[in-house]
Amino acid sequence: MVQIKEKNGDTFGEKEFVVMKDNIEELRRRISEEAERDPDQFHPADVQKIADCDELCRRFIRHKKLDLEAAFEMAKKALIWRKKFEVNDITEATLPPVYFDFGAMFPLGKDKFGSQLIYHRVKLHRKDERNALQHRRFLVFWVEKLLYEMNYVRLSFVLDLAESGYGNMDMELINFLISLFKEYYPWALAAWKVVKSWLPAEGVDRIKFVDRNTITEFVSPENLPDYMGGTVINPSYTYTPHRDRSIDREEDSLRQKLPFREYSWDDVDFIINVASPEAQPAEVEPHLSSSSLVQVIRERIPRTPAIEEFYRSQFGMFTARSSADPDDHAALIKVEPETDLVFGADEPNVNKHVGSLVLTNTSDSHVAFKIKTNNIDGYKVKPFFGIIPLNSTVSVNVAQNPGSEFHASDKLLIMTTGIETLEISPRELIDHWRSVAKENIKEHR
Repeated sequence: MVQIKEKNGDTFGEKEFVVMKDNIEELRRRISEEAERDPDQFHPADVQKIADCDELCRRFIRHKKLDLEAAFEMAKKALIWRKKFEVNDITEATLPPVYFDFGAMFPLGKDKFGSQLIYHRVKLHRKDERNALQHRRFLVFWVEKLLYEMNYVRLSFVLDLAESGYGNMDMELINFLISLFKEYYPWALAAWKVVKSWLPAEGVDRIKFVDRNTITEFVSPENLPDYMGGTVINPSYTYTPHRDRSIDREEDSLRQKLPFREYSWDDVDFIINVASPEAQPAEVEPHLSSSSLVQVIRERIPRTPAIEEFYRSQFGMFTARSSADPDDHAALIKVEPETDLVFGADEPNVNKHVGSLVLTNTSDSHVAFKIKTNNIDGYKVKPFFGIIPLNSTVSVNVAQNPGSEFHASDKLLIMTTGIETLEISPRELIDHWRSVAKENIKEHR
């Protein structure tokens, strides 16, 4: 075990590896030249981020201990991976909503070194190939949000192994987590805090093996759930022998609370069945329709007001802008059908695997749009982005890919924003989206 130790007050070696402005410009130049040589290998948004963000360039260079050639190779590899993994398309709207409500992985406070904590309750996880990609996308969502949207310098992961067993172990997910910070997210991992060791050897210099008595060396009690020896209350947690009974009700009410219910192994199985892209309603309950399945999910794994407030107050999520408010979108477009896309209407010569949307511009300007799906392997959307001229409509076809199945969690996200001109290339349209402020983007689900 290697402890975190300060080196002349420089806990993470940031003073040891001082990155100069010339180093940053050289890395930018190399990435820009590589992007010009082969534009298709990188996402334009990631190239622009390298061009705009000194801190991101500094991270790559510092991660490779001022070796510019190694920093360039890491940055190139990271940008290629980001496009292949479609990182820029991962949003709260393209992930299964039940993942946010279940509480198996969530951010909470900071450790004693100022790093944002992400907790993973291993007992609420089970390896399943049907959900492997979604689990990884959910993990990347939080890393992206905390590092690049909320600008935390580094992250610490707490793998809570309480009440977990062999059936909860997912070494592939852990190896993926390690590879994220080894290869794709530079200078971002502070430390791992775990209760027991079932991790591979890679990255051991940042792994801390702790128990209830020693975890507070790294995480203050006010940022630690009570079932791990801290003071953050989980009201649904029923195991209470270690709770301090001397705390009176008034003091107890001031303590931070987790909003998640306490779930069982059966609930984990339920999540696997309803959240996987291949899930069918009949697997959850015989003779259950897709529309009824949504209600079944909400009843068993509800999104309570406390959950919404937890994400909204701390991470700016589930705001009014990101919920389906027809009045909010009427100023830009009208979507038909508004809520449910029907595949295979009973009409002759209709492809049973294609649904159609009509987007009508109801604003007083041209409107740019782009469409995403939370099941990228299940559907193909054409066109998935473009411009709706003033007083015009655009038809969008959503085709089900051969071999894929419909399931209740499939969703489309339609984003729109105003645009002044029709004389714009696809690449310029991508640049336009990158420059639009979030408050100027309307969303329809």
